[in-house]
Amino acid sequence: MFYRSTVTDRPALSLPAIHASHGGCWLRDGFATRGVGKGDAIVAAADTPLLMLNAPLVASRLGYPDLSGLDLLELYAFIHPARFVVPTPKGLAHALDLDEPRGDDSVPLLLQQAAEALLAVCENDDWAEREGAWTGLQSLIRMRWPWASLLTQRIRKPAKAERWLFAKLPEWEEAAERPQPAQVV
Repeated sequence: MFYRSTVTDRPALSLPAIHASHGGCWLRDGFATRGVGKGDAIVAAADTPLLMLNAPLVASRLGYPDLSGLDLLELYAFIHPARFVVPTPKGLAHALDLDEPRGDDSVPLLLQQAAEALLAVCENDDWAEREGAWTGLQSLIRMRWPWASLLTQRIRKPAKAERWLFAKLPEWEEAAERPQPAQVV
């Protein structure tokens, strides 16, 4: 049986979150979400790393191509490699079994809840993609991946060397199959 939480009882990561849509920008810092202009959103993003969904799209909507932050699509891809998620707030909510946001103003709270839900997966013993995660994380730490510091606290070092995650995937050929021989008349 799955427990479907309500917006108020799901734990949320306390990092600030931003959502930019065609209707405007919303910033959640602390326990309140407020509408902000593009200029204020850019200033907030420059001051501290913000949780966001699809950083290139948010950067485009803000008109700030150098935007960097904590993109939940990157975290999802690390925790659930090769698993599809629709890259929208509703798609992320469905993938993580969270309530859909009621409107654009409730998306930043969803982003905080999604971040906590994804990070909590790393602490579960039944995490299907655990093998190789710690080793992969060490490479990402050296590359200064923004999520690395938060994941380091949640992914424990394995007792023995582990296989690389992609060693489990079936092999495939990059070339097309050979065509049938031509008939000579």
